[in-house]
Amino acid sequence: MYPKKKMMIVGSHTIAEPDRRVKLMISKLCGEGWHILVGDHSGLDAALQEYLRDMHTDWVRVYTARPRPQHNLDGWPVRRPPREGRWGGAPRHLQNTLAMTAAADCGMVLWDGRSMGTYFVMASLIEQGKSVWVYLPDRGGAHTLRTPEDLEKLLRAYVFPK
Repeated sequence: MYPKKKMMIVGSHTIAEPDRRVKLMISKLCGEGWHILVGDHSGLDAALQEYLRDMHTDWVRVYTARPRPQHNLDGWPVRRPPREGRWGGAPRHLQNTLAMTAAADCGMVLWDGRSMGTYFVMASLIEQGKSVWVYLPDRGGAHTLRTPEDLEKLLRAYVFPK
């Protein structure tokens, strides 16, 4: 079976581990043959990799801007952002995030409703015409965003409620 599409999975630094609902979604994606793109940081990235390793899936790509990944729990292929060009002057973690959003067909974002970096990932994917499944674990909400208007509605509902 060849992978159908690439799903990047990222989240706010305040979210340390995927919950049951997210794990079920990841299991479904892996069962359908999706490539999963993850980062190499401690916290959520490491927890996602641990779950993917326990599922014995080969369809994982680890993104890092470091010379060697900090975390690559199953020896999956590593992808690095280009060091030059439009991302060359950006901080390392931003280069990595931009490379993931460029490579992904869509995104799964675990958001605490506060992290601007995670918001940037959602906005970047939407700007590229890619859909985003956003999950706010503390607020119990899951939403699929496709347009800037969808993102604005999410902000009004969860971040800036009346």
